[in-house]
Amino acid sequence: MASGKPVVTANAMASQHLVRPGRNGLLYTPGAVADLAAALLAPLENPTLRTRFARDARLTAEQHRHHESTHRYEQLDRYLTEQRDGPGGRGR
Repeated sequence: MASGKPVVTANAMASQHLVRPGRNGLLYTPGAVADLAAALLAPLENPTLRTRFARDARLTAEQHRHHESTHRYEQLDRYLTEQRDGPGGRGR
């Protein structure tokens, strides 16, 4: 996404919150080879679709970069604090 390329990915947990089918890429059902083939061909055969997917994928990556980094640092901070202080901050 960050490279500004159309995205085709399996409809799995991690990709569902980033890929908006028909907007910034396409999802296919894991194991469904025909779905994968159709999803791969769609942007190749349609330059307008390919350009839109690429542009919107890049925008999505830019929007999520800061949000995701912040979320991960917050998780790390909570984990390290619990390791130091114990759950709920009670100390060891």
